[in-house]
Amino acid sequence: MADALGVLLGSTVRTWGRPNPLGTLAYLQSDGLWVRDLPDGRPRRLVESAKLASPRFSSTGDWLAFLDRGQVRVASRDGGRAYAVGQGSSASKQPGFSWAAGSDDLLVEDDTGLTIFASRDAWTRPVRALPGASLPAAFRPGGRDMVFGDEIPSRESVRIGRLCRLDSDRPEAPPLVLVSEPSVAQVPCAFAPDGEILFWRDPSFSASFMADGLELFAIPAAGGAARSLGVTTLVHDDTLAVSPDRRTLAVAAGGGRNHWEGKRIALLDLPGKALSYLTEERVCAVSPSWSPDGLRLAYSSAPSPATARGVAGGEGAKRLLSRRRIWTQNVSGGAPSARTADPHYRDEKPLWSADGKHILFCRMDAAEAVTLWLMGAQGDNPRQAAGPLYCDPGPLGAEDTWFGYYGYIDWRARFDWYRG
Repeated sequence: MADALGVLLGSTVRTWGRPNPLGTLAYLQSDGLWVRDLPDGRPRRLVESAKLASPRFSSTGDWLAFLDRGQVRVASRDGGRAYAVGQGSSASKQPGFSWAAGSDDLLVEDDTGLTIFASRDAWTRPVRALPGASLPAAFRPGGRDMVFGDEIPSRESVRIGRLCRLDSDRPEAPPLVLVSEPSVAQVPCAFAPDGEILFWRDPSFSASFMADGLELFAIPAAGGAARSLGVTTLVHDDTLAVSPDRRTLAVAAGGGRNHWEGKRIALLDLPGKALSYLTEERVCAVSPSWSPDGLRLAYSSAPSPATARGVAGGEGAKRLLSRRRIWTQNVSGGAPSARTADPHYRDEKPLWSADGKHILFCRMDAAEAVTLWLMGAQGDNPRQAAGPLYCDPGPLGAEDTWFGYYGYIDWRARFDWYRG
């Protein structure tokens, strides 16, 4: 077991040197998975197939995992065979996956829980199984500890939600249970710099409660009493971002599943737990992203509904979302700066390059075609980097791409960016 956990939490393989400072894009088109070195590399199709989803680079950048009609697969970035990992989907649950931090090991979620596969044997044999566990998982920065949530039954048939930590210093020990609570799911978020773990609590294991946002909590990594951080967010991976020095959490604060209203960028000082707002109530701001130097935030925003009753959906919501633009702002204060202004596009999901000189973002036009664009950090020289991108509309074949889930679009289901 010690060797197996060492593979899970500590293995590394040869890493690629970055071909240029702007890294490599992986993105989906209708005919497969493509890769391209930025800014001017030639696009290359890595996997020829339709209906792929969620490409993700491993921590080293050597491998790409993706979903292929309910099956998790892994392909080398230089091409070649795509390996099937795990058992594939069932009627009750679609699979999920996540790369372990600092290694090329893969966590695969299915009906039974989480299973970990290692790159050393081409992901053919499980390294370890965690029954009842689920994604997301959080990893300690610079370390190898992993936090995950799981579910166990009780004698009274009540679902018990737990928050658990795998400790790399005790590889033969079972996971440390940090929280165990009847009828409440525990959803890990991130490690804080002062030895705490951030997580959400989901009452009654309710998908409806989660869709409207959950309250954030913190608990010591060694266990103890959990405490509220006084902020509610939607439970998406781009709802929050930890600063490069890991002392500040930027969040799109605000409950309610409507993604076009009631969201403000807020800064949570993790050591002191003080909360301050960066954006005003008159705008709805989402998808915060830190510059590499930790001095600026990029985000997407548009005006909020003008009336207190808001906009329920339909054309009103579409008009608001179509006004989204990319903005940047110094976290120390000052006025925000619009970095995009083309009225023909809806702009979302900004991401900084590793050198802090460029921003990659998603654009949707009036015909609902989605493309990736790259621009200078001041909004200069915008140019299309990839697209149109493909996204599987799902079993219902929904055509309203602009709406997503109450206005939220999982842009990362269509691309990933390895920045080294």
